[in-house]
Amino acid sequence: MMNPPSVSQRRVKLGLQPLPLIWCRPHGLMGAIASILNNIPDSALPATIDTYREGADVGVKVVHSIAGAECQEDANLAFAVVGGRIRASGWDLFAARQLVRENGGELRLKRLEGLEQIVTITLPTNARLSGQDLRLRAATDVA
Repeated sequence: MMNPPSVSQRRVKLGLQPLPLIWCRPHGLMGAIASILNNIPDSALPATIDTYREGADVGVKVVHSIAGAECQEDANLAFAVVGGRIRASGWDLFAARQLVRENGGELRLKRLEGLEQIVTITLPTNARLSGQDLRLRAATDVA
């Protein structure tokens, strides 16, 4: 899902745990995660991607270093709700947030002590997407 290696030499460590099946629109989620990964600034330290289950939710956590001179420009990626409107410093992150919300989830951004940035995507395991109930009924009526 990341840009070709010739574009960036970013290393990624995976900590993927088995997760239960969820109802989602996978193309949108893949686009959101790809957008997040492709906006990670270059750093000598690897980024980590972990999956986890917490109660009735599943999640993906991307942690990367924002320390170092080469990363200072990209370290301010963020979005906020201001006066009822969403303000984003990077369109890709805003689009990723919208794609995650369309799947019933949330995208959160957090900075730790100015050294790391954490992007967390949380998705409910029991969500129903709009229009899904009609398709489920149609599928069971045919069977």
